[in-house]
Amino acid sequence: METPLHVLIVEDDENDARLMLQVLREGGYAPSSLRVETAQALAVALETELWDIVLCDYTLPQYSGADALALVRARKPDLPVIFVTGTVGEEIVVHLIKAGACDYVLKDHLARLPIAVEQALREAAERRVHEETQRVLHNTARQLGGIMEAVMDAIFEIDTAGTILLANEAAHRLFGWPPGTLLNQPFSVIVPPEHREQYVAGLQQFLETGESAVIGRVTEVTGLRRDGTRVCCEISASSLTHNSGEQRLVGILRDITGRKRMEDDLKESNDMLAAVIDSAPVAIVSLDNGYHVTRWNHAAERMFGWTKDEVLGHPYRLVPEDRREEFRDITERMFRNEIVTGFETQCLHKDGHLWDVNLSVAPQRNAQGNISGLTGIILDVTEQHAMEQHAHRMEHLALLGQLLGGIAHEIKNPLFILTGSLQLLNERLTTKEYDKLQGDLDRMEKASKRMTQTIQQFLALARPVPPAQVPCAVQVILQQTLDFLGHELLTKQIRVEANLKPDLPSIKGDPRLLQEIFLNLIMNAVQAMSAVHGRGTLTLSATRVTDAESAVFPSPHVVAFEEEGHGNTEKGRRGKTEGTASPPSEGEGKGGGDWIEVRIQDDGPGIPPEHRTKLFEPFFTTKPAEQGTGLGLWTVRTIVMAMKGTVEVETEVGKGSTFIVSLPIEPRSDGGVDPGG
Repeated sequence: METPLHVLIVEDDENDARLMLQVLREGGYAPSSLRVETAQALAVALETELWDIVLCDYTLPQYSGADALALVRARKPDLPVIFVTGTVGEEIVVHLIKAGACDYVLKDHLARLPIAVEQALREAAERRVHEETQRVLHNTARQLGGIMEAVMDAIFEIDTAGTILLANEAAHRLFGWPPGTLLNQPFSVIVPPEHREQYVAGLQQFLETGESAVIGRVTEVTGLRRDGTRVCCEISASSLTHNSGEQRLVGILRDITGRKRMEDDLKESNDMLAAVIDSAPVAIVSLDNGYHVTRWNHAAERMFGWTKDEVLGHPYRLVPEDRREEFRDITERMFRNEIVTGFETQCLHKDGHLWDVNLSVAPQRNAQGNISGLTGIILDVTEQHAMEQHAHRMEHLALLGQLLGGIAHEIKNPLFILTGSLQLLNERLTTKEYDKLQGDLDRMEKASKRMTQTIQQFLALARPVPPAQVPCAVQVILQQTLDFLGHELLTKQIRVEANLKPDLPSIKGDPRLLQEIFLNLIMNAVQAMSAVHGRGTLTLSATRVTDAESAVFPSPHVVAFEEEGHGNTEKGRRGKTEGTASPPSEGEGKGGGDWIEVRIQDDGPGIPPEHRTKLFEPFFTTKPAEQGTGLGLWTVRTIVMAMKGTVEVETEVGKGSTFIVSLPIEPRSDGGVDPGG
């Protein structure tokens, strides 16, 4: 069944507006609409018709989408606005959301429009309910405060020490004290001397057991006025728990001559409570001890289909046959003075279908303190459950797709090398350059092994295998990686400047995983430069550094990931970040000792600030879907962490990026450091 939707479209392109309406129809809506282009037409439309939602383009001929949003917010602050526009910057999107827009949908992704509309309508409805609830609560509090000061009864609140914390105007009048002077006095000042011992005993009983002779019942007492005269009162009291957890006693004392006034005030309070309950947005149902309905508010009528006249005084009919044992268990708990909150079950609608509900139930007590029934607050969570199940299914499918995309991404690079090598092989067979065939075959073999290793790596997600720990010469593995990518670098017109010192000490690690690190970082650099320039310069270095050396060189902007940091930080590797002096805290980053530092630098576009803190998150990528899924840097980070190293990036927009991998040098058995690889 299609959902009616009255749409106001602020758009200068009639075709775009028509396309929006078509997408809404396909999404299950039956839209009626009006398209406007000018601010004047928008203002007239807002004043002359009631709209469900506004769909607005950001770029308009005579004024901006931001101006249109401001106009809607000024005229109809509760009307949801969704921007349907072309590509806009992140700052503009943030500004629009802060200004009151519900969402934005790109014109080339209109399939998301029905979902965005559904969410905006739902949130608008929730806001209206919330505002109405807040209004009712505010009015109730104001009315209760007014009632407290207006009633003729004396109202006291005392703490466990017997100190008066609250006394209304009637209390001061009843006992002859000037306004406000009873506060912070001991309650015993209004108790005759001959009754004070009994009062102290009753207060002590309340402290020890939470019970008192005056709680939950009406008791006749004699009070002491300030002038020494006595006044006969009825006192009723209850206990409450303050936010601090301290128990309090609230007492109402009434001159018996004002009984009629008390009955009138009580009726007024009950009527007000009934009005609040009837206007509540959730179903509120009360039963007596025989499970007959004694309260059934308007929300219960809407939720379950039965009117108040159909259910009041009749047995409770909402429990399905297979849930009756469950209901009996809840009621037994009520009679044991328990309160049930957030219990999820199912209830029957009048037409026989089942609702998923969230149930909170508390016992009701009569004037004698005995349980006389129960009251339940019932929330319909059927739609919420359906949405949660749908979200879980979508999340599972999305993760599955990302994983498959990741496998394709990781295999693509060696597959390119295989393809390129096959082309070279064909050329050399044609030109009879047989002496170079072996090198081509070697590259093809390495690329095949690379694909096999990649597949094994993804299989290891289910069955992790500890990496090998053998002495490794970083400069050798880095050179092998360059040789491996030689054809790719040549075809992409990437010039390589390498400073790989031959006498570097070895590190302890897995040669296969080290090559995984360098392959990912070099290919990322190549792709970044190719996308911007169609060529570029790749600068690589492998040097030995100490912690003392690494503490003195500032860097323009560093994003670091270190094992003990447990996440991405924007902490300066050299003790500084852009605009902030912030040295690493104690115990963070590299420990004492020497390191092999590998720098892989490109002259590409650099990394925008908004992407820097997400670089090493799994599946984060700025590339198109066909070029990768964001697993490369996540893989680099995971491997480096396993080797007790760090991976960082220095980047500046427009000037390129430098990824820095620091790995600990393998110590010799005599406590020194291996002098060479």
